[in-house]
Amino acid sequence: MSRVDVFSNIKARDASNIIEQSFVRGEVIIILANCIIHYEGRALSDIGPGDRVLIIKPDGTLIIHKKIKREPVNWQPPGSTIRAYERNGRLVIKSIRYNPYEIIIVECLEIYLIATYDAIDPYALEISGTERDLAELIYRNPEIIEKGFKVLKLEYQTPFGII
Repeated sequence: MSRVDVFSNIKARDASNIIEQSFVRGEVIIILANCIIHYEGRALSDIGPGDRVLIIKPDGTLIIHKKIKREPVNWQPPGSTIRAYERNGRLVIKSIRYNPYEIIIVECLEIYLIATYDAIDPYALEISGTERDLAELIYRNPEIIEKGFKVLKLEYQTPFGII
């Protein structure tokens, strides 16, 4: 297998094997499919047939997107259990979160594409320009506010909280 493998015109049983094996190998899995989604947990929801993008990450994250908007229509967090199997000729993907208990069942009516990706991503997000960064900059260089300016405290307790 290469770092990226793409499968199309694939039967449900083969698709489930690819997903299971790729998940065990720690690969990112992207699925384009026409599917039905059922969620049970803190509430209940069902989404009828439609074309969706499913992303399964090695940490157990499942994200399901429609063709519009940034937010997923359903998702499960890291640590969820992912299972893929064939039932009545259809690919079924089940994601279970145990605490709190939540389950998403995706039944694929048609599989357009499955891509598996051995992602190499060793770097963490580095954020700069935060409020804390600005406060520390002013504390170390008070003259950037005004000549003679003195910082008395980094934080100050008010009746409404610390500022």
